[in-house]
Amino acid sequence: MKLPAVRLCLIAAVAPADDTPTPEDAARAGAWTVAAALVGQMEKNDTTDFPGVRGWLKDFHAVLDKAGDGAASRPFRAVDSDALVTRNANWWAAYYEIAPGDPALLALHSLLLLAGGEAQRAQQLAAIGMQRPGIPKLHRQALEMVLHESHKALSRSQRMTNAGVRLHDAGDFDGAIRKYDEALALIPANGWTHYERGFSIRMRAYVKAGKPIPKNGQVKINDSEAMDLPEEKDIAAAFALARRHDPFQFMAYQGGDKNVIAAVVPVHEKLRPAWEQITGDAAKLQGDETILRLAEGCHEAGIADYALVARQIIVARRKRYAPEDHPILKASRSNGRSNSSQVKKCRV
Repeated sequence: MKLPAVRLCLIAAVAPADDTPTPEDAARAGAWTVAAALVGQMEKNDTTDFPGVRGWLKDFHAVLDKAGDGAASRPFRAVDSDALVTRNANWWAAYYEIAPGDPALLALHSLLLLAGGEAQRAQQLAAIGMQRPGIPKLHRQALEMVLHESHKALSRSQRMTNAGVRLHDAGDFDGAIRKYDEALALIPANGWTHYERGFSIRMRAYVKAGKPIPKNGQVKINDSEAMDLPEEKDIAAAFALARRHDPFQFMAYQGGDKNVIAAVVPVHEKLRPAWEQITGDAAKLQGDETILRLAEGCHEAGIADYALVARQIIVARRKRYAPEDHPILKASRSNGRSNSSQVKKCRV
């Protein structure tokens, strides 16, 4: 299935002068507006032989009926991007029915994440998507737009988080936590803020317990002293939210959870070096080995959606599936995010 090109521009609906949307609200609504335009183009195709696409379009319209087109109300009601893309089996089936690493779907994916308030995940998926060679100019502009608008959406929350970090460094942990709460009121899905909040709670707990404060940059994995702190449940919850909203918040891979322990090695040995190489020169197409390392690191760390997207980019580069692609597809199927039976229908 081939998606036609569509002219894209980020147009937030014009609000009355006395009802100016916040930067966060404007970014979500604008991303939703452009996503709806892309979906409109999808619907012009014959989807008879594409059950995943048909199923996902029904899912999308169920959300559209509630959220509107981005212009109907202020504040914009952020969509549930987990239900619409990240954990939607129809979405992943559609990915495979159309083509691996299809540029239009890469753009739509990141737009829907931004519309759902997941600005950091939108940035990251857009950056991964930019590693696909041969992206048409229109779709490259759409991915660049997501990067830009996500940055704008995060800017106020990031400034508040930086202010909280300064308070933390001055030893005012309570003040830092209050500042992080202000930042999360603007962007509840700010993974960096969740991490810093958990870190400040931990340091405050060490002080209350009369224990020496660990040095910055230390990772506590299955550490009995850290796990015995009275606020450890709150700390673990904050780190879990950091990983959920920003899988590349590498310092948040701490604690005693068995999945976190299993993720630490691939995160730091595969995922982190690959991601730092990609973001070190965002305009450069990295070699296949870097994208493979990213896909494998995400897969081993349990970041199934990123693993699938990165692996699709490798398939698009290779122009065919290979036996080594299937473990990721099979694992993601068990997570309810994909359906590997659709692979036979793919074209590149």
